[in-house]
Amino acid sequence: MSQDRYEYIKRTVSEIYEDYFSEGLSLPLDTYKLSKRMGLVTKRCTSFKLGDSNSEFAINLPSATATDGRGKIGILINDLHESKERSRFDCAHEIGHVALAHKETNRDKESEADFFAHELIIPTSLMTLIPLEIVKHGRMMEVFGVCGQAYAIAVRYRKNRIKAPCGLKLNDYEMSIIGILWQPLCDGIRRYLGESYARLLVFPKDGYIPEERLKELDDEKKN
Repeated sequence: MSQDRYEYIKRTVSEIYEDYFSEGLSLPLDTYKLSKRMGLVTKRCTSFKLGDSNSEFAINLPSATATDGRGKIGILINDLHESKERSRFDCAHEIGHVALAHKETNRDKESEADFFAHELIIPTSLMTLIPLEIVKHGRMMEVFGVCGQAYAIAVRYRKNRIKAPCGLKLNDYEMSIIGILWQPLCDGIRRYLGESYARLLVFPKDGYIPEERLKELDDEKKN
């Protein structure tokens, strides 16, 4: 993916937060609730019927997007995947296909939907603001409601973002996401890790993180 495409996807995620989560948001993100607000029918199943056919079609993938005869878009989540963390990500992945207006599926489109899902559930801009000692805490996966693999990828995205040599300027859509998710993040860390960890979070003034603060964020201290 090109850098422009990465930024376009992050901007799209920001617009979804602005359009569908003006209030009452908490972490982990409820992607099923989001799909409903977007007018998508989301169903957990192991097979489905196509149109008026009486034949059952098995779902061989973790998830899929389907359109019925009336043009209604639906998300199918393979019910054989019992992990709620996996189902949350799969639902976000399919929302990504819809939000990015994918008309076909190929490796590039799947990569875009995966990146969309990561940015929707664990935005890189938000992860960048979390001190390393919190990032490495064993319960952070519970805060975002993700599996170990998804969280490891989010940590890698954070590491690449935090390397800015002369401070980091967050753009408008990154600040929009941060503004919407800041209180849910603080509440989630307070709930799963404790008040002392929540107090380590510092909201970025004017959308800028000085070089000194970036070094502090990447310093693994003991709480």
